[in-house]
This record gives sequence, structure tokens and C-alpha cells, in this order.
Amino acid sequence: MVAYANSFSGPFIFDDVLWISANPHIRHLWPLSNALQPPPGAGTGRPSVCLTLALNYALSALEPWSYHLFNLAIHASAALVLFGIVRRTLQGPRLRERFGAHANYLAAAIAILWGVHPMQTESVTYVIQRMESLMGLFLLLTLYCVIRGHDSPRRLWWYAGAVACCALGMGTKEGMAITPIIVLLYDRGGSDVGCLAGLRTGCPHVAEYRQRVLSFPSAESKTIPFNKDGLANVLSFGGQRCRPWQYARKRRKDCQRLSKRHRPNLRKFLPTSLRS
Repeated sequence: MVAYANSFSGPFIFDDVLWISANPHIRHLWPLSNALQPPPGAGTGRPSVCLTLALNYALSALEPWSYHLFNLAIHASAALVLFGIVRRTLQGPRLRERFGAHANYLAAAIAILWGVHPMQTESVTYVIQRMESLMGLFLLLTLYCVIRGHDSPRRLWWYAGAVACCALGMGTKEGMAITPIIVLLYDRGGSDVGCLAGLRTGCPHVAEYRQRVLSFPSAESKTIPFNKDGLANVLSFGGQRCRPWQYARKRRKDCQRLSKRHRPNLRKFLPTSLRS
């Protein structure tokens, strides 16, 4: 708050004029479909941003203080969510032993340094750059909801919140499209932290299916080379390394023989509770 206090009186500049001063759509909150429209000539929709500008106009018209206050609130909220993500990551299975005792202090230090870093200045003091900061907030919220959903008894609610935050972020700026990839990378790097980890280890149907697949015999009466996640190692066949296309050709012939031999018993691959 102190770091950005002197920005509240800053005037509208550059694209602020197009999106705020000369934007007729933010003058009224109703009909809502009109408030969600971009200004003439802007080209892109970004309804989430348009709605926040309409709310600011309803509060202070063209006085800039409420716009700057809203930008600061977005930035502060993002710092709090970042604190939660870092703290839960440091308290996760992989890092708990090394950083768990100091997770709160480390997360607070990271969030504060991120919040007051000079590179954040433009997204806070330049009003229309809330497109970036608001998108970042929704991205962090999406990731936080996924993390919380992993070990929460109300898992569905957290995952629904993640989807909602991701959708709102998509309506803020197109860069939000990277969010699913970030979630997948975090899940992969965080091992037992995230929704996919629940699919790998927490679902009894998946666990039973993996056990059946891992014990399925190949045409040479050897175990199919699966890795620890139940995914085929495409660079190995019969204990020998080979090119991917060579592996695919050998596996195709192998699977043809296997399907003929085991067709009557294919139902055994289904978990018991899912067999019809």
C-alpha cells in the first residue's frame, strides 16, 4: 500500500483514454451485455476487464483514484494467493523435510519481494494494464484451487472454482490460455501435489487398472515395458533401445497377436466395480 500510495492521483494516459475516458460502454452497468463490450476500435472483447471498468465508473466516474485503488487491490490479492501457493508447495511431500518448518516465513518473503518489485509498477500504476494483473490473479487462483482440491474433502468445489477462475481469466486476456499447461507442469513437478496426482494415486479404479496393465504379458511372455506411471517407454523394446517408429511397428504386430489371444478376457482389464 505504501509503495504505490502516490499513484492514486495519476491521470489517465495512453490506452486509458480509449478504454475509460472515451468508452461509452462503461457509463452504465445495465444492460450487462453492453457493459461487457470493449470500446469502439479496441478490437478485442475482454469482458472481465470491461466489467471492472464499469464498476469503477459507477463508483467515481472519471476520477482516477478508484481505478488505481482497484489495481492495487488486484495486485495485493495476487500477492496473497502467491503466498498461499508457495507455502503449500514448501509444505508438500517433496519439500516438507527441507523447508516445511520455515514455509510461512519463506512464502511471506517471496510474496513481499514479488509485490514490491519495480517490474510490477506498470501493471499497478497504469490503469488499463490491469488486464495483465487481473489475468495473473486469475491464473494464480486457478493454480491455488487445484492445489487445495487435492487434499480437501470438498475437492469438487475447489476444482469447480479452478475452472471458474480459468474462465474469468480467459475473459481478461488471451495469455490466460497458458494456464492449463502451467497447472500440468506444476502437477508434474510437484509429484503428489495436484489433481493429476489424485488420478495417478488417489483413484482406486486407476490404481487397479494400472496393476492389471503392469502385469499383462506380451507375446514373448515378458512384461510390457511400462514406467512407474503406467506409460509405455517408447525407447525400449524387449530390453533393447530402439527408434520410436521401430517400437511402434513391433508393438503393432505384438498387439495384433495379443488381441486375438486375449479377446475373450478383455473384460478383466476393467476394475471389478465397473464391469457390466
